[in-house]
Amino acid sequence: MAQVPARNPKYSAADLWPPGSKDRDFPPAAFFPVYVGNFLCQQRAELVARVQQYFASKGLLARMVFVRSAQNDPFQSYQDKTKLYDCLVYLTRQRDAQDAVKYLHRDKYYGHRLNVFPGRVPLFFDPAKSVQYTIRKHSGSVTEQVLENELVQSSGGSTTVVVCTVKHSQQEAFVEFSDPASMERAIQRGSGLCAVRPGHMDSNQPRQRFLEQHVQSEMMFHITANPRFMFLMPEGAILEALYKGIRPPVWEEWKVDQVDTTRDMRGRKQEKRVKRLARKAIRKVEKKAAKRGLSVRRWRDRFPDVDEEYLEAASGEPVLYVRSSGRRESSKYDDLYNLGLEYIAKKWRSKLQR
Repeated sequence: MAQVPARNPKYSAADLWPPGSKDRDFPPAAFFPVYVGNFLCQQRAELVARVQQYFASKGLLARMVFVRSAQNDPFQSYQDKTKLYDCLVYLTRQRDAQDAVKYLHRDKYYGHRLNVFPGRVPLFFDPAKSVQYTIRKHSGSVTEQVLENELVQSSGGSTTVVVCTVKHSQQEAFVEFSDPASMERAIQRGSGLCAVRPGHMDSNQPRQRFLEQHVQSEMMFHITANPRFMFLMPEGAILEALYKGIRPPVWEEWKVDQVDTTRDMRGRKQEKRVKRLARKAIRKVEKKAAKRGLSVRRWRDRFPDVDEEYLEAASGEPVLYVRSSGRRESSKYDDLYNLGLEYIAKKWRSKLQR
């Protein structure tokens, strides 16, 4: 696993607030951000603490972590489904930020390779060895790691053939290969998940989905509305260990290389079984609605993406349940929706994973 070489591992209280940092119009400018993507976290509310624990395990003090709000970032609905998030991590030393990009990029966290790039300056894809893919179907299930696993497998199993894989939207993915020859081989072999977008990739295509300059106003809103935002430091035990220059008390359970639960969608038999399961769940829900005297059309109006969501659930995505605080009728429709998801969850475990 990636590890930052120890130079001056001891931190001090002075590192938390560099000189002049409190007097700036934009206080985070005193620190050094890195962009971190493809970070798995089951509970979004725990993301900041999880990121700080991960960096502490590498001997780095993550002074502050900024996560975009769902209100300003429509991509977060996809992230909430996959549990794979991106954020800006503010470090207290410039060398720390440089080391994070150098040593932590491509480190594995719960089986997903992290993307770690500079947080202020764009890092561009090399168009001579990069490809833009359009995901043809099941875009919510094709994570960066699912796509990369397929590309690596088709190239003979060499994990070094891919330099980075990034999704900036649910349907689009960018992949940079180790050399032009590897890129050409990947294009020739094709993908069962994606289609290569015609033409060359733009030479100005950044690897980062956003930089500090893109979220500065949102960050200042948080700082102004809640001054405690600037005090999002690691928990006391971690800080104390970093002050002493010793290994922080972090249980690194993410080092166990977990298998991605998303199914291999290239198998035609598996794909038919998944579609059949999703259709059966929908038919079951529609029958229940008819028995209860509820309108199927109104149920579908309430859940317009039900076909795709049920298909993703049948593909092994986490089953998400709806909890309504609205009218009684809404609760009934929510119950019907959950009935289909429950059916999929049970059948998936008993049939599809045999």
